[in-house]
Amino acid sequence: MAKALMKFLKAPTDRGVFDWLGDMEGRLE
Repeated sequence: MAKALMKFLKAPTDRGVFDWLGDMEGRLE
């Protein structure tokens, strides 16, 4: 959970935001 939170905080960074969005989409499905 902590890792997800850290990712969320660091999300808005170039390619990172797309990786984050993809990760969130994967969890929702």
